[in-house]
Amino acid sequence: MSVKKALFAVAGGLATCAAQLAFAAPPTAGATKDTTASAAPAPTSKPGAATFGPGASFTIEAVPAVPPLESPEVNLAVIDLELLKKVKAARRLDRDPTSEPMSKADAWTLVADAQTNENPYKEAAVKRAATWRDVATARAKRKGAIETLRKTFLADRAKLASLQKDADEHRRAELETAFLAAYGPYENEIVTWADVKPTPTVAGKPVKKDVVSPIFDPLGTPVVHAQRFVLKGDFGAHVQSFSVDTSEDLLTTAFGRKPTYDLSGFYAGGQAAVNVAEQSDYAIGILAYGRFHVTTSLPETSFTSGDDDAATIAPPDGDRPGAFAVGAGGRFAGNLTDRIGMNLGLTAGYMQFLAPADVPGCGPNKVEWDPALRGFQGEIFVGAEFYPLSLLSFGVSGRVGFGHVQGEWCVPGSAIDPSATNPPDDQALDVSADSFSAGAQGEIGFHF
Repeated sequence: MSVKKALFAVAGGLATCAAQLAFAAPPTAGATKDTTASAAPAPTSKPGAATFGPGASFTIEAVPAVPPLESPEVNLAVIDLELLKKVKAARRLDRDPTSEPMSKADAWTLVADAQTNENPYKEAAVKRAATWRDVATARAKRKGAIETLRKTFLADRAKLASLQKDADEHRRAELETAFLAAYGPYENEIVTWADVKPTPTVAGKPVKKDVVSPIFDPLGTPVVHAQRFVLKGDFGAHVQSFSVDTSEDLLTTAFGRKPTYDLSGFYAGGQAAVNVAEQSDYAIGILAYGRFHVTTSLPETSFTSGDDDAATIAPPDGDRPGAFAVGAGGRFAGNLTDRIGMNLGLTAGYMQFLAPADVPGCGPNKVEWDPALRGFQGEIFVGAEFYPLSLLSFGVSGRVGFGHVQGEWCVPGSAIDPSATNPPDDQALDVSADSFSAGAQGEIGFHF
């Protein structure tokens, strides 16, 4: 794959590339130690030109080569048996390409520190342990440098796309040239990020098809910027209470307390989100949500309905019809660690209390009225989630918000005109209410 194709390829496995490169096996025994470093070219000073790359002082040091394992000439007849066991274990670990350098260094340290009358392996063991410690240190530095390069590359690739979007053909070519010049020295690293697999063959003949891993690996390490669609199921508890009143303050007299609509209790719902902008470790998207409050409490304040002076829309032992809310908003999501993510956002939507199927009429004439309050709810939320798989998450979040609702309530005629000798009939007057809210919920999410 050419450097140009590598730089512009859809890079699969970007979130794990740093670990793959930094912990690659050291050069084979006997190889020459590579002391060179990849350095970024100096940024262009051309007026109006965009700069790319990690900077002129950036380097990626090579991991030092490990020399062949040498064994001193010893008289096995006088060597302690326990020492020989430690030497054998250290050699086996030394030759294992999957073992960590520090594990190998520790094994040789045990050989060097062995308490025996004679230890002909001590000098060689001390040197070997030091060699593997140097390898471990170099790998750690290389890992940090490659992670820096990865983040810079992803940010610059997004920057390049943004700059080229509205540029003419000449300007786009200039930007592409600057980008290639900045990342050309890192062709090997970029190709590794692209995870280009060997060209497949059939009967000895190559198949002309580049195989590139997709960004999203459903069973791999979560990568927020690789997730385009998110579906979540929500379940939690909500605290909010609306005490309604009319504009004339007719519900605060001796005829009774203000009717209260209560949302405090449990709910279930869900949300769907689409990421519209992605960077290396975070994404910005839009979401839609819906939830149903199953423990809604309706007012039990009595009013007159026909011949009944103590009618209520929801008797204490009656069924609670509930309430629902639907809406949309924006969200920000990011990776905190490989398996822990966070998200926060702002939502606004429509909320409604559901009235019972049979509502008693208002007053002696049973005037029809609608006690189902309707309004809007705005909230902010913040949460965290754990990813056992890239496509699956379990999370918790908290919410605070504010709501406003409007509706009708049956008001006694004597409250409308207390001075009247013959009070007017009870009337269904417009009412409204405001309330702050808080809630907490658990979530199960699927990411695609």
